[in-house]
Amino acid sequence: MLLHAQAALDLAVDVFVDGPTVSPDLPAHASRWPFRVGELGPFRLIDAAATVSAPNVSAHRSGAGRVAVTLVNRSPAESEVAEVLLRDHVFDGPAVVRTVTAGLLGDARTLPDVETAQLEEGSQDTRDGVVAVRLPPRSFTVIEATMTTR
Repeated sequence: MLLHAQAALDLAVDVFVDGPTVSPDLPAHASRWPFRVGELGPFRLIDAAATVSAPNVSAHRSGAGRVAVTLVNRSPAESEVAEVLLRDHVFDGPAVVRTVTAGLLGDARTLPDVETAQLEEGSQDTRDGVVAVRLPPRSFTVIEATMTTR
C-alpha cells in the first residue's frame, strides 16, 4: 500500500493488459458472501493501473510529465515479463522500478506477518519506447518515469 500511495500521481489513466488469464477454482461454499469470486473471472494474471502528472503550463509547453504504473503478478509460482508501452507519449530516460514480493509458497500467511516480504529497487532502461520488467510470482511492482509527447 505504501508503494502505491507514494507513486500515485494526479490523474488516473486507462490501461490495456493482454496476457494469460486464470479462473479461481473454489469450492461451492467457500464464502459467506452471496457472490462468488469465480463468477467475476476469468482474471488476467497481470493487473495494471496507471497515473500521470496533471498538465501544467510549463510541462504542457515542453510535453513533459511523469507516469506511474503499478503491476500485480497474481501467479503463485511463475514469473511474467511485462512490457509497458505508452500510447501518446514516450519514456524520457530510465524508469525507477520497485518490486515487493511475497514469501515463498508454504510460508505462513498470517497478517501482519511481513517478515517474508522483500523489496527490490532499481532502474530499467527503455528499449524502442518500451520498459520491460520481470514480475516475480505474487508480486507488486511500481514503475515511475518521466515521459514526453511523441
